[in-house]
Amino acid sequence: MKTSILSMLLAFFAVGLDAQAKMVFEKNLVDIGTVESGQTVPAVFHFSNQGQEKLVIGNIQTDCGCTAAHLEKREYQPGEKGSIRIDFNTRGYNGRVIKNTVVSTNDPDFPQHRLTLRAEVLLKDFPAGRMQPDSLSFSGLRPGQKQSRKITISNSGNLDLIVYEVTHSPEIETSFQDKIIAPGRAVELQITFRAFSAGRISNLLRIRTNDPQKPQFLIRIEAEISG
Repeated sequence: MKTSILSMLLAFFAVGLDAQAKMVFEKNLVDIGTVESGQTVPAVFHFSNQGQEKLVIGNIQTDCGCTAAHLEKREYQPGEKGSIRIDFNTRGYNGRVIKNTVVSTNDPDFPQHRLTLRAEVLLKDFPAGRMQPDSLSFSGLRPGQKQSRKITISNSGNLDLIVYEVTHSPEIETSFQDKIIAPGRAVELQITFRAFSAGRISNLLRIRTNDPQKPQFLIRIEAEISG
């Protein structure tokens, strides 16, 4: 008799433990292969509720603004199937890319599922900037004096390279031939340093462009100013 009661109690508790939502994905990684940059491509993750209670999907967190999650609904009955579509905007990417999305649910065993999208992005049309030299030195200056140097900005890509912004310290002035550099062309940027006071100065000049692989170039500026 005691054995029967114990068996019944164990069975009761076992049923209670099973009475929960259980989210199971067919696969947690989708490889979308090679795509051209600029496209928006989908990755679909299929799942089912293999538990005994209703599955409720809460927050879906993507790891950047280039991915967006789409869900038909947030509640799934036992045995019901569903899917989550992750759209990846490949604009500006080049090479191997991995993006993660975290899905939160009421599954007590796995309250969070990590979904991974993998792609090889081929950047076909793009500007490609190059700065030479990447450092400049000014010497033999006294306060109030100026010196000028030049750097060459070239474009080895197949789209126009656009210089959006040049930022620098107050001692520096810049003068461009042209801020739009055609494919295969080069322009000169004149950099003039004005000595304010005696001492050694080390600073950076930043050039921001539309080069997707290297949007910011840094030019080191060194100066020796005698008293």
